[in-house]
Amino acid sequence: MATAYRVLVIDDDNTVCELVSALARTMGLNCEATKDPATFLDRVTPETSLILLDLMMPGMDGIEVLRLLGRNGDARPGSC
Repeated sequence: MATAYRVLVIDDDNTVCELVSALARTMGLNCEATKDPATFLDRVTPETSLILLDLMMPGMDGIEVLRLLGRNGDARPGSC
């Protein structure tokens, strides 16, 4: 059985979240999207294969999300 890759999307634009999620699903990927950085950080797991991150968001921007991922030990080699 093939492995279902897990994709997480964080973007403050709902349209982007919906389009990326729909495209990922047509490719057979398991995709979750959110606008909320806290929800996003809660959903990151070792099974996460790919993160699509909006760098310019209101409040906590993408750079700060990356910093938090690194502090939490969620940034792994090959994740970029």
